[in-house]
Amino acid sequence: MSFLKAAACAAAICLSTVAVLESQPPGGPGFPGGGMVHTIQKAAAASPDQVFAMLAFDEKFSVTDEQLPGLREALRPLYFEQRQSLAQLSLGGGGGNPQAMVQALVQQQIKMRDKVLAAVSKTLTADQVAALKAALDQPPLPPGIGPGSAGPRGEPPAGF
Repeated sequence: MSFLKAAACAAAICLSTVAVLESQPPGGPGFPGGGMVHTIQKAAAASPDQVFAMLAFDEKFSVTDEQLPGLREALRPLYFEQRQSLAQLSLGGGGGNPQAMVQALVQQQIKMRDKVLAAVSKTLTADQVAALKAALDQPPLPPGIGPGSAGPRGEPPAGF
């Protein structure tokens, strides 16, 4: 399968996942009032490339220049494993049932989160790992909240 075809399949799964999840009622598994969408967002935040970017560019983790090559080497196989798993899922995981595909995706991402934490634990200090776990456990911000978002009715955030 070509890379473009795999990327298109992965994009289709993501779009169908969002459509199915947005139609779910609030509440349920995950965060109160957030339903499955927040559970998936939380699990997806632990993808190897996103974790590496967080560790490399967020100063709160205090990752040193000497730790970066070790992190890259620890996360590289997981990055390729995740891409391969997503491609397999897009080729028929869930038997064509969107809800089964979403459940499979969530389970896959939760397992990947555990693998990522185990991989970075070999390079990071205990305090750095604890900070990463805390960051990954935070619920995602609701739409319209966070850096670069406008305030109510398109007004700029306070202070501008």
